[in-house]
Amino acid sequence: MASPFAIDPRVKQEFGSLLKKGFYVKLLSWDRDGNNSDERTDNYHIKYVKLLRSKTFSKILFLLSALLFQFVAFFEGLKLLQQVGKLLVHANDFNTFLGALLLKFFFPRKIKVIYDSHELTPAVYSEWYGPVVGSIIGKFEKKIVKRFDALIGVSPPIVSHLKAIAGREKNVYLIWNYPSQVVIPSLTKPQARQALGLPQDAFLLTYVGTLRTDVALLELIDVLSALKQQLRHEPTLFSKKFKVIIVGDGPLYDELVHRISEWKLEEFITIVGRVPRKTSLIYLRASDLSYILFKIKGMNTKIGMPWKLFESLVCGTKVLVLEKTYAATFVKNHTAGYTIKTLDPPFLAKKLISIMQSQTEFNNSFDFLWEQQETLFIKIYSELYQKFF
Repeated sequence: MASPFAIDPRVKQEFGSLLKKGFYVKLLSWDRDGNNSDERTDNYHIKYVKLLRSKTFSKILFLLSALLFQFVAFFEGLKLLQQVGKLLVHANDFNTFLGALLLKFFFPRKIKVIYDSHELTPAVYSEWYGPVVGSIIGKFEKKIVKRFDALIGVSPPIVSHLKAIAGREKNVYLIWNYPSQVVIPSLTKPQARQALGLPQDAFLLTYVGTLRTDVALLELIDVLSALKQQLRHEPTLFSKKFKVIIVGDGPLYDELVHRISEWKLEEFITIVGRVPRKTSLIYLRASDLSYILFKIKGMNTKIGMPWKLFESLVCGTKVLVLEKTYAATFVKNHTAGYTIKTLDPPFLAKKLISIMQSQTEFNNSFDFLWEQQETLFIKIYSELYQKFF
């Protein structure tokens, strides 16, 4: 996997399901921060790979590290193959694609590969490195993915993409980014607010996740600054106290803290920083609205289904997403929240006021849980395993 195991819910759940069903699991994790230590038991081995690191994010350095990680994955797989004879290799996204391919190429009878795609690969590389690179990566993925034994996508658009490039004869499965039942808070909203020290009588808008540059958080700061000025003239603008909670860290953290302080917005917004996953879900449970607005940078953003969307819904919290995205289609189909046409701050301010004034109770009838999909996930592994024996 191309991210630290400690912070990736999807891989943690897949890892736990495999252990529960008796598989021995070796997990190779690209430790981008270099803060994790290897773990080993009789049932699993988590190996953290520390590659090129920098104090500031660099796309070029990231690309070089991703390439190195592919070869590390190949050699680690080679060592394990020598010990056990045959392997089921689970490749998470394109950053582990080449390592899995090399193992499959050199040992076709001893290796079976499950390709688990969490994003639209050509679109991601087009957004990051330009359309030429995106096109090259797309052609490579299309040519190679047919060699793999099973394909998994996390949303219908990604599944459709995989089916189109792999051919009808390949098995492509849809396994959503649903959270596990074990992490869902048992607290009510009032209890969650009490546990976190949040006001019971406020309207709480929460963003939970990485503070990435493509999240519309700076626009939200602009909105709060404008609302602060408007409240001077319309003290009854809000029907109740309005509070924003940001939970997480990342590239935008320092700039957000600076703007909040500079514009004296502490009354309206609090940045909590990174917290354990269970705590982040308590924040979602406590909230009235989950802020899931991203700047559209390309097709991958349009079809994205953020992990926190499902976590919000199972916590009984409505979501706010951008129109003309797959997330918006999903939200409308399930009456799961609100959509907005533009990230323009004045329009966003009006939308938030409207939501707050028309707030209704959320009848949470959703059952978007990992346990629903676990049977299919294990079935994929079991069928490939049986082909070895």
